Amino acid sequence: MDDLVRQYEEDRLRREKLAYFQAARNRREGEEAAHRADQTIENFKLIGIVLLGVGALFWWLVSTKIGRIVSVILLLAGGALYGVDWLQNDAAMRAQARQVEQSHNMAKPQASADVQSAATKVSAQQSVASVPSASEDSIPASDTTAVTSDTAQQVTASESSSQVDAKPDAQAEQPVAIVASFDCSRASSKIEKLICSTPETADADRRLAAAYSAARAKSNDPNTLKADERNWLANERIACSDAACLLRVTNDRIARLSSM
Repeated sequence: MDDLVRQYEEDRLRREKLAYFQAARNRREGEEAAHRADQTIENFKLIGIVLLGVGALFWWLVSTKIGRIVSVILLLAGGALYGVDWLQNDAAMRAQARQVEQSHNMAKPQASADVQSAATKVSAQQSVASVPSASEDSIPASDTTAVTSDTAQQVTASESSSQVDAKPDAQAEQPVAIVASFDCSRASSKIEKLICSTPETADADRRLAAAYSAARAKSNDPNTLKADERNWLANERIACSDAACLLRVTNDRIARLSSM
C-alpha cells in the first residue's frame, strides 16, 4: 500500500510539473505574439501618421486638382491604416479572451481527472487494507495459530451439508459423520488425528472455532485474545493424548470464550 501511495504522489508531482511547464510555455508564446502584434500596430500607426501628414501637406501646398486627388488618397490610406489598427486591437483582445477561457476549460477536466484518479486509488487502498491477512487470522488445528471466521463459515457450511445429506429413513443405521473445523482426510499431526478420532471431539473442535470467532468479534483487544488462544493450543490442548482429555479441555476453553 505504501508503494501505491508513493507511486500516486510521484504521478501527481509529474503532472503538476508538466502543467507548470506547459503553462509557462503558453504564457511565453502568448507574450511573444502580443509583442509582435503591438510592434505591427505601432508600425501601422507610424505609417498612418506619416500618410496623414503628407496628405495634409499636399492639400495645403498643391492647389491643383491632381494635388488634391493625391491628398485625398493619402488621407484615405491613413484612415484605412487606423481602421486596420482598430480591427487588430479588437482581434487581439478577442484572441486573448479565448486563450484564457481555453486555459480554464483545460484545467477543469484535468482537476476532475486528478480527483477521480485519487478517489479510485484511495478506494482501492482501503479495499486492500480491509482484507484480513490469512497468515494472521487463520488457525489450523495442527499448529499454534488462532481460529478464524473462515473456519466458522466452513463449519456452518459443513453442518448445512450434513443436514441436507441426511436421509429420512431413520431405521437404516449409518455411521456417524466426523466433521471437524478442517478436512479430516488431510489430518497429519497427532492432535489433528486425535480430533478426528471421534464424532464428539470433532464436534467440540467445530464449536471451539465458532466460539473463538464470536469472542474475537466482540473483543476490544483481538491481539491479546489471539495470543491467549495460541498459548492454550501450545500448552493445554497439545498435552492431551486421548479423546477424553481433548474433549474436556476443549469444552473448558469453549466455556471460557463464551464468558468473554
